[in-house]
Amino acid sequence: MRTSTLKAIQLAITNEIEGYEFYRMSAAHAPNDEVKDTFISLMNEERKHVEWLNELYMKISKDEEGQVLAEMPEIETPKIFSWDNLDVKETRMALTTFGIGMTMEKASMEFYQEQAREAEHSEVKQLFRILVAWEKTHYDLFHKEYETLKELWWHKQEFAPF
Repeated sequence: MRTSTLKAIQLAITNEIEGYEFYRMSAAHAPNDEVKDTFISLMNEERKHVEWLNELYMKISKDEEGQVLAEMPEIETPKIFSWDNLDVKETRMALTTFGIGMTMEKASMEFYQEQAREAEHSEVKQLFRILVAWEKTHYDLFHKEYETLKELWWHKQEFAPF
């Protein structure tokens, strides 16, 4: 039982590190400071996830997992920014980045939902539920911005049907 929980947490840590690296690379190629700051904020959230998951891993391996959940803060949403000053190439790049981000966040959400269903420790179930909520917040942010960018890109391409 504990081995499968620890394995799930290891997979979650890997997932969060991949998210961290994606947001780090996205920040390095961001078309403006607002976009860069948002990716840095998301990168830092992923880093926090890794820290909590590492701490949970250590405590479960010592049967002390209950202390980790009490220390998790509320979900913070990165600020929303204006896309008005992007050119066509920057808009296309941002659209692609947000599309990939949506895919990653959705996959993370689904992974954590499955882990919450399968977890045997109530504290681990709760942690995965919290991570689902965090990833959903990220997904919703990306989805909203993706839709805005898609409309902007269509308009700049004179692709809009009207």
